Amino acid sequence: NALYYPFHRMSSRFTAEGENARRKNGRIKDKSVRNVPGPIKEEREIREGKAKNKKGGTGKWERVEKPPALFDLTTLQREANRTLGYTAQQTLDYLQALYDKKLSTYPRTDSRYLTDDMEAGVPALVEAAASICGVDVPEAVLAGQVCDSARVSDHHAVVPTASAGRADLEALPIGEREILRLVSLGLLRAVCPPCRSAETCITAVCGGSTYAAKWREVLSPGWKVYAQTADAEAGTGPDGVAEGQTLPVAAAQVKSGKTTPPKHHTDVIFCERKEWIG
Repeated sequence: NALYYPFHRMSSRFTAEGENARRKNGRIKDKSVRNVPGPIKEEREIREGKAKNKKGGTGKWERVEKPPALFDLTTLQREANRTLGYTAQQTLDYLQALYDKKLSTYPRTDSRYLTDDMEAGVPALVEAAASICGVDVPEAVLAGQVCDSARVSDHHAVVPTASAGRADLEALPIGEREILRLVSLGLLRAVCPPCRSAETCITAVCGGSTYAAKWREVLSPGWKVYAQTADAEAGTGPDGVAEGQTLPVAAAQVKSGKTTPPKHHTDVIFCERKEWIG
């Protein structure tokens, strides 16, 4: 049986230059008290104190995130399980049906690249993928970064066919339609430039505890234009914060909770670890 452990988390809000330091994505958490049983510091002691980032500091750097590679069968099964709740067998069945209808390429592959001789045809595949997803075609299609014959074994990565863009998607069963859109999104992301962002981290000391706030300002979204979920850390932080500055504490709060056990294994886990079971 899995054990449940209580934890306590202290969060505080600091103000700087008339702005609230705990903004949409700039929550400041006391990482030093997580998973510590029993009561922690009184909120009153924190409220009456001042946050000083002498022992911490501020830092800013540029972060570059390369686009994910194209889907092979295993990575597609994992993504379909995470976003759609499909089992590995369901994903394979839907993908096989799409292949039989000439709407997708061969499903049983462990390669995540296309062959070099397919590079000239990538823009047509991207147009079909954009039509399937109902989105605009990327401004720049970097076909070369998804083609590498040396990294292709028996079959290349899973991508939609050029004819799939002209298909009547509403006539497809919902499972096949969702898998086709997922494959198409994978192609759109893979041919885009990297996502570039400016990442900022501020650490502050208050009442003997260290707090940290971290956020990311997107400079160029790149492939994340086609991301299915919003970036939790994207946003802007407070202006006018300098190292060694003293910030007044606007509020403090203690939240208590319990840890959760690991999720049950699914057949997708075994697909990812095929070498364990022969």
